Amino acid sequence: MPATRTTEAGQVKHNIVLVAGWVILLLLASLLLPPLDSRVNPGPLLAKSFIVATIALSIYTVVVMFGYFNRSWRRVGLVPNRVEYATWLGFQTALFLVVFVWILKAVVLAVAHRFGFLP
Repeated sequence: MPATRTTEAGQVKHNIVLVAGWVILLLLASLLLPPLDSRVNPGPLLAKSFIVATIALSIYTVVVMFGYFNRSWRRVGLVPNRVEYATWLGFQTALFLVVFVWILKAVVLAVAHRFGFLP
């Protein structure tokens, strides 16, 4: 087996790291960051570290998801229930792409507004 292919155990490891990463990040955010309705601002180092961790985990999520969809679409010809598998996988892919584009659009608009490109 080539070294570039991910085994099932490798995929499970990526999934566990991904879920654990999000759980830890959100748990730490709930414990360390001030509530949204308070007038207290978080410390600059704390805020920047959460921003960096969120960006890194988001990029890792996108990479893992694209790997998952790539492997899944290559597997369509091997499964016995091709129509159902391809239909469900198509729905998952479309939903992921819609959410991905929606988040990407929101981020681009927020950055453009922050730097004064938009009023």
